[in-house]
Amino acid sequence: TISEKASGAVSGVVQSVTGMGAQMIAGAGIGYGIYDTVKTYKDFQQQMSTVAAISGASGSELDALTAKAKEMGASTSFSATEAAKAFEYMGMAGWKSSEMMSGIAGIMNLAAASGEELASVSDIVTDALTAFGLKASAHFADVLAQAATNSNTNVGMMGYTFKYVAPIAGTLGYSIEDVGIAIGLMANAGIKGEQAGTSLRKIFSSIASPADQAAQILDEWGISATDANGNVKPLLGTMKELRAQFKTLSKTEQLDKAYSLVGEEAKSGFLAMMNASDADFDKLVESLNNAEGAAQKMADIRLDNLAGDMEQLGGAWETFQLSIMEGKGADGLRSFVKGVTKDIDRLNEYLKDGLDITDIGRLALDILTQLKDKFLELDGVGSVLAGGVLAAGLYKIVRLAEKVRKFIKEASAGNITGKATEVISDTAASVKSMVVHAQSVVVNGSGGGGSAAGVPGRSGKASKSSKGSKLPSTEIPMNPKGSKLS
Repeated sequence: TISEKASGAVSGVVQSVTGMGAQMIAGAGIGYGIYDTVKTYKDFQQQMSTVAAISGASGSELDALTAKAKEMGASTSFSATEAAKAFEYMGMAGWKSSEMMSGIAGIMNLAAASGEELASVSDIVTDALTAFGLKASAHFADVLAQAATNSNTNVGMMGYTFKYVAPIAGTLGYSIEDVGIAIGLMANAGIKGEQAGTSLRKIFSSIASPADQAAQILDEWGISATDANGNVKPLLGTMKELRAQFKTLSKTEQLDKAYSLVGEEAKSGFLAMMNASDADFDKLVESLNNAEGAAQKMADIRLDNLAGDMEQLGGAWETFQLSIMEGKGADGLRSFVKGVTKDIDRLNEYLKDGLDITDIGRLALDILTQLKDKFLELDGVGSVLAGGVLAAGLYKIVRLAEKVRKFIKEASAGNITGKATEVISDTAASVKSMVVHAQSVVVNGSGGGGSAAGVPGRSGKASKSSKGSKLPSTEIPMNPKGSKLS
């Protein structure tokens, strides 16, 4: 797990290099909590950069979107990063920053009410609104929430339906309420998703622009999809007129007329709309025409329990983490990370040309000293956060040292002594003293404090802790193979 990896990295550094337990650094907060906070901030920044790249938002617009994402993360069951992901889909649909700001609340309420992923719901709503030619508003989300509640479907299935029928409905000027009624009636008969979408696409096209046989039937019934001026009539009125005519037909006549009007593939969906009970029809009409605030109400009810409280706590906690990372205490962390990366890359480049066992110890010490100096430039929260990065860098060096120690033991018959042994011993003592000094910075929250007692001068010997247990040897061996740090 991540926690085990973080714990193992810190323990390896402390035990192999400093000869001390991991409690000091753990007490300073370097571990999973620090990793999670830094990762949360990194992920959020990365997501907002994606939003900026797709939407073109910059400056004050991007600042406003960033603040809105954090606000939604603090006040809803979703995180700020999830809100930012929703912004990404809005940007992909061509929404402007102002539309994204006004539309995010409705989309998040719909996602919370439906229990579906925010990014998926955002994709569905933005695509459908664009196809219907509507502007961003909470009303669209409210209608979808009502349709999902009052019929046998859900937001995800309606998304698949909209993929096929929304462009046709938008062209004809049909309202989302009326289309929602048609979707709900089909869903109650088990016709959902793509099947409902393809059926409605055929139905709308056939009624608005009927073929010869269909036109003759509609003329006999006195039904037209357009008025005297050629404008398309509301879908609800046309559905009521068709339902009234189908009530006068026998079952076999209904099958024949449905086939003549909309064809074989769409016949089942059309009959589901025509033969739904008046009670079901009226219920859907009433609910979808009075949908204002439905998504918010449903979300509140769904989240009114312990699970909902935990979801909201998660969103609020992420916003808190972002606040810490953007505070003064974290200033310089990004430059610190860049510095560590350059130093580790420097060591990797050196190793590409082969390992010089007499020089590698001094090179590692030089790099560690640079990391320590960067670390001491920070204080407070910044020093704790940077300490986590420093520990990761030290862990890389320690793993190299472990490999070389094994080599020296295996090659002891070759009499590897003299200058190499002297360099290893001297380097071990120096590295050990430096790391203890860095630890004191983490614990005390400042740059003060010298070497820990009993550390300097104990080169190549095992020492005793306060409890009498043996501490690991400070001898730091070197890797003869010149392999990269892993």
